[in-house]
Amino acid sequence: MPLRREMGVWLAALPKPVGITCWGLFEARQLSELCLEQGLMIPEDVAILAIGSDRLLGAVVPPTLSQIELPAKRQGFMAAEMLDALMR
Repeated sequence: MPLRREMGVWLAALPKPVGITCWGLFEARQLSELCLEQGLMIPEDVAILAIGSDRLLGAVVPPTLSQIELPAKRQGFMAAEMLDALMR
């Protein structure tokens, strides 16, 4: 796993404390596992913020991860309204 090893080196080299935003909860979970492997404490050394929401997965597997919930349904309706207006 060369990429994981490289990410571990990158993570260890970052100034602490540091905050990292991940695109999804799966990626945030992988990052949290890597932090624990490196002996880094969450959130004291590395604060992880996941974009997206899965309250169950975010809460049941320690450490609990902070999440930004995107209003995807609302954004879809807004896009449809804009498309409708453009087509008229």
